[in-house]
Amino acid sequence: MAAAIFGLIGVITGSLLSALKDWLFNRATKKNEQKYLAVQLSHMLERLISSCVDVVYDDGLFEGQRDQNGCRALQVEPPTFEPLQLQDVDWKSLPVSLMSKILRIPFNLQDVEQYVAATMRYVATAPDYEEVFEARKEKYSELGLAVAETLQELCALTGIPYALADECEWAPVNRLKVAYKEVQQQKKERNESAQIPPPISS
Repeated sequence: MAAAIFGLIGVITGSLLSALKDWLFNRATKKNEQKYLAVQLSHMLERLISSCVDVVYDDGLFEGQRDQNGCRALQVEPPTFEPLQLQDVDWKSLPVSLMSKILRIPFNLQDVEQYVAATMRYVATAPDYEEVFEARKEKYSELGLAVAETLQELCALTGIPYALADECEWAPVNRLKVAYKEVQQQKKERNESAQIPPPISS
């Protein structure tokens, strides 16, 4: 009887050890796949943030000059982001919420471009097209800052360095913050001016 009990305990212990070994192996594999994906994504996200900065600070001039019609014209192409082009990666290694944020970015870019296009078509006027440049400055700075938060979350999860931690004046994230605040201040001042009633003539 005792031998049978000890035998059963041995079988159970062996099964548990085997299951634990498999669990540890799968966990290590998932961590490696997660880090492999994160390294590639981090570079893509950094490039996207840098591209957002380029768009935000596009003043519509080519080497300080307007175009042949005397107008400001867009000099910087809108950024792109295509994470699904990554090969041999396991998206399931990321938490669902973070994966969703990253895969949503192409649609966010599309929304921004549609907003800018509508501004160009229905609101902006030549020769300065101020409304278009303001729309780009606001929406791409807002998007760039959101992407930076996603990148920071990805780095914190996987332990890879957050390359945009620099707090100097010319750091990409700081430049986006400055640009976004400038637009919000300009819009606030315009709204306040529009609400001031005209003086009553005597």
